[in-house]
Amino acid sequence: MSYPFQLIAALACLALLCACSPETSSTCRECHANLEEASPTHSGCISCHGGDPKESEKDASHRKMFGPKNPSSPEYWDKTCGSCHAYQLERIKASLMHTNTGIIKNAQLTWEGTDGNLYGTSELDLFDAEGKPLELEGVEGLDNLAGELYRKIWALCHVGQETD
Repeated sequence: MSYPFQLIAALACLALLCACSPETSSTCRECHANLEEASPTHSGCISCHGGDPKESEKDASHRKMFGPKNPSSPEYWDKTCGSCHAYQLERIKASLMHTNTGIIKNAQLTWEGTDGNLYGTSELDLFDAEGKPLELEGVEGLDNLAGELYRKIWALCHVGQETD
């Protein structure tokens, strides 16, 4: 192994560790004192939730948070969980809890029957568990009772849904 390659590899590892390590000091605990740590390796707030750990004023400290109501919203996954857990991020994108393909298909079978398409929370190009390409139509295009029931009722309690 050549010296430049070893140096680059060491710097890449150091950068990854710094990006995924918890913050050393934070004002989060001043207001959120009763929250338990997610795990021994996820002891900080900012790397997952965003925000400004140096600000003591609520609005200023929350200004840069990921997802005002739901930090696990898919639009932030690349910045939050995915920054340290790329493989797991790709798997959750294709999970039934995110795509809701099973719920939608069962609703179709119950009310109208299937139309030959697979539907998900949105139009997605994913990979199944075996790594084969999987294309999902967006449920917004399912213009029948099954689609309406999903959008009005079942979508409210699954991954990435903002609630009031």
